[in-house]
Amino acid sequence: MEEKDGADVKIYAEITELVTSEGFKNMPENIQEKALNSIEAKSQNEGGWMGRIFGTKKENAAMNIAFTLCGILLIFCGIDIIHAVLIGKVAYTELVKGVIPVVTLTLGYIFGKSEK
Repeated sequence: MEEKDGADVKIYAEITELVTSEGFKNMPENIQEKALNSIEAKSQNEGGWMGRIFGTKKENAAMNIAFTLCGILLIFCGIDIIHAVLIGKVAYTELVKGVIPVVTLTLGYIFGKSEK
């Protein structure tokens, strides 16, 4: 079973409390749906726009940010290599020399991180 962080547990408890209440059962279906949607919207806004992109769980957000930065760096390296080839220089430029070790180190950390 997947482990939940504190925010998830809080949201599940809030939904459970709402759904099991007597007043909720007597409400029209469209009002029930709006109430549940408002709880979901509140939980999504908790981390802001970065929380929606990278997640609100601290460990996952850090990994997602690192992975995104690696992707951006590799895109810049690809553009630099294409530019170097087009102007007739060696494709292994200074940018590539500096970025590739950082990217491989970061990917090693992301995929090699042990779970305790």
